[in-house]
Amino acid sequence: MAPKRESGKLVAENRRARFNYDIEEKLEAGIALKGSEVKSLRDQKGSIAEGFVTIRDREAYLVNVQILEYPQAHQQNHAPLRERKLLLHRREITKLDTKLTQKGYSLVPLSVYVKNGRIKVEVGVEDGIEDKVVAAIGNAAKTGQIGDGKIFVRAVEQVIRIRTGEEGEAAV
Repeated sequence: MAPKRESGKLVAENRRARFNYDIEEKLEAGIALKGSEVKSLRDQKGSIAEGFVTIRDREAYLVNVQILEYPQAHQQNHAPLRERKLLLHRREITKLDTKLTQKGYSLVPLSVYVKNGRIKVEVGVEDGIEDKVVAAIGNAAKTGQIGDGKIFVRAVEQVIRIRTGEEGEAAV
């Protein structure tokens, strides 16, 4: 008889997103995976550091998340950077879509874990207009802790204008 797996085992975590951004809301989502992806994730061969969530055709997709190939799968292996569908209720997707249409909000995966034998993704709604790092640089520059300060204040203000869409077409 196979040993039971512990519930809630952490597979991958996006610590940078938790540190850099203010996470306003979190929710748990299932993820549609192939068999080789499940095996690879159980061996902790995945990275969500560069990942984000997008909504198309009233469906949520996890993009730019790398799950390495499982060596024993051979021909049935998967593409490491393919888009993966998130399993959410319709009302959750419409709620997230309304958040995404507001300026400055984005969806990021915070962690991937095993819960009751299933792979789950914790998704966070973050306010990316002025993240903590940019705010800290701006505060340090204003108080004079960083050299002249004027250059950094202008740089921080420009980043904020670009992110809010006030300057050019480069709204992030």
